[in-house]
Amino acid sequence: LPLSGVLLAVLLFTVTLATIRFLGPRNATDAWRIGAVWLAVTLTFELVLGHFVRGQTLEQLISAFDPANGNLWTLVLLTTLIAPFLAGKTRRLF
Repeated sequence: LPLSGVLLAVLLFTVTLATIRFLGPRNATDAWRIGAVWLAVTLTFELVLGHFVRGQTLEQLISAFDPANGNLWTLVLLTTLIAPFLAGKTRRLF
């Protein structure tokens, strides 16, 4: 459901905005690193869970990244990457 992807992205950004001071990026590079680690952990979790627990094929897993199918998981992943940077800028941390 496309709405769920949008809601998750908004929730992710909201939580990041509320906790960015706790995360403590000193500069924009730190914020991008936090986002990159979050993205790597999320992708690893999704792919490992999907393959080894759910028994999905690589094609099935990759289909979740195709917005043409109405899936907005790519929006969530992009938000995961950029949220720490945008939250830090919004809170004027750097």
